[in-house]
Amino acid sequence: MRTEAARRQEEEAVISVLRDELRTLRATDPGMSLLTAVEYITSDPAHRIAVYRRCSAEDRSIRTSGMGQDDPRLLKIASSVAKDLALLERRAMGEGFQV
Repeated sequence: MRTEAARRQEEEAVISVLRDELRTLRATDPGMSLLTAVEYITSDPAHRIAVYRRCSAEDRSIRTSGMGQDDPRLLKIASSVAKDLALLERRAMGEGFQV
């Protein structure tokens, strides 16, 4: 029987590998959106959501460096991320995954 800590560690390892795959995929196709890339690398709804959340946070920090807090582009980026996450969550629920 696996302990909760072991399960979390295993899950973190899977997410880490998926993040690496995602970076490689997007490097070979820079025009690919984060959402499309995440959906391409895994069919597991929980992994899609976890990888998207982590990678979107990384992307956001890169894309928004140098922007002030009042920059209207920040709202647009946040809105886009929220829409993508909502889409992933709806799809996950449609596949029977509890979000």
